[in-house]
Amino acid sequence: MAPFVFKTLHQQSAAYQIAAWTTHDSRLIAPGQRRLTVAYTPVRYRPAHQRLVEALQAKTGLKPTSGIFAVMAALALWDGPVLLAGIDLYSGSTRYAYAPTRHQRDLLGADLHSRGYDTRLHSQALDRQILGALAEDPDVTLWRSTRDGPLTDLMDLAPHRPGTTIAPVLRTPPTDWAARAGLYPVAALKAMRRLRTKQRQLTA
Repeated sequence: MAPFVFKTLHQQSAAYQIAAWTTHDSRLIAPGQRRLTVAYTPVRYRPAHQRLVEALQAKTGLKPTSGIFAVMAALALWDGPVLLAGIDLYSGSTRYAYAPTRHQRDLLGADLHSRGYDTRLHSQALDRQILGALAEDPDVTLWRSTRDGPLTDLMDLAPHRPGTTIAPVLRTPPTDWAARAGLYPVAALKAMRRLRTKQRQLTA
């Protein structure tokens, strides 16, 4: 799926002013560099934060969700306050703030929007434990952007920003992932996924 996601990001890089990108998954670096013209910034974490997460992963056998890795990366890149927006730990009735597109649903499952945590890999308890520990770090300022929600007991609400209100710039979002990455159509990936599913069903 990565080639189609990166192709979509490439198509939207100017409209959304994407100046750089990073990833905590080393398998995505090469395909991303092939398809994105903006700079790749190697991901890094503060050593104490990395040790914390590695210890918790070893203890629980689980790993944080990508949003937690994004918070850790932001704290390593920036010494000032970090404001969390859009991280509700899958506590809402829907998984994302947007409706998954057709290609997403076809490749990741028709129930994608109603799923919570994939408990084989992640847990809300682990994400909360990490966020709470990060917020308690005296060298870190971590704020939440909403008055209510699952982060209220973990960190302070961001103070009002002085000055004029930021005017949002409305853009037209993409309607779906790119249908083709190079010579490779997304329909071919879907066909391979369906074939693998049939093979697993026959050998089960």
